[in-house]
Amino acid sequence: WDLLSRLPKNSTREEYVLYFQEHTTVLHDEMSDVLRVEVQTFDPDYSLAVTTALLEISEEFINELGAKMAQEQLQYAQNEVERSYGVLQKQQSDLIDFQDKFQLYNPEQQGGALISVINELESELIKQQTELKSLQAFMRNDAPEVKAKNIRIKALQQQLDEEKSKLTDENQTSLNKINVDFQKIKLGAELASDLYKNALVGLEQVRSEAYRKLKHLLIVEHPAVAEEDSYPRRLYSIVTWFVSLILLYLIGRLIYSIVKEHTE
Repeated sequence: WDLLSRLPKNSTREEYVLYFQEHTTVLHDEMSDVLRVEVQTFDPDYSLAVTTALLEISEEFINELGAKMAQEQLQYAQNEVERSYGVLQKQQSDLIDFQDKFQLYNPEQQGGALISVINELESELIKQQTELKSLQAFMRNDAPEVKAKNIRIKALQQQLDEEKSKLTDENQTSLNKINVDFQKIKLGAELASDLYKNALVGLEQVRSEAYRKLKHLLIVEHPAVAEEDSYPRRLYSIVTWFVSLILLYLIGRLIYSIVKEHTE
């Protein structure tokens, strides 16, 4: 029967939403971050039912939204960990295949050992050449000692050339070229290992940060029916209408008096 306040039966969805918003009040206290929800209907029990439903829907929405955002962040971090782990496995597999192919565990260490051998051979070669010159000073070239020394020097020189060819040569299997490729693969494996470690650290940080920032809707006070009707404000409305009608009456009387005075 309340033509001024009711919602027509043939109302549209837009009118229904507008009517709902006009009769639902949400007050936000910025200091305490507390929300106060107030619903106005024609029946106290229905007001309680609407408020309870709003609370349940809001709680479910906020909690699910927070959990979904946290889960998405965790899933992204987990995917990064899995991706970096896959890259690490590939790099390690390439490193093992490279070592198996050339039968070298560490070409850099092998190169250091080879340089030591070359230095020893060069020292021994110089020593033998010095001794040969000493023998040639008082022996003929066809002397047995001189021939033996030449054979020794020739063998050392041949061995020295072979060792140097292992270290540096135009062949792709020379140790210096192998070491360059090895360092490249090794660097990729170390980089992949660092990325994997960083991804694990990032996953733990995202997990702790996501749950730290996870928000929940906490119910401070459950919906309740007011003991006294807040609306309509009967006394306020009566006084307001009474004063308004008196003002209208006085204005009307004033207009009537002015018109009557001018007519006379």
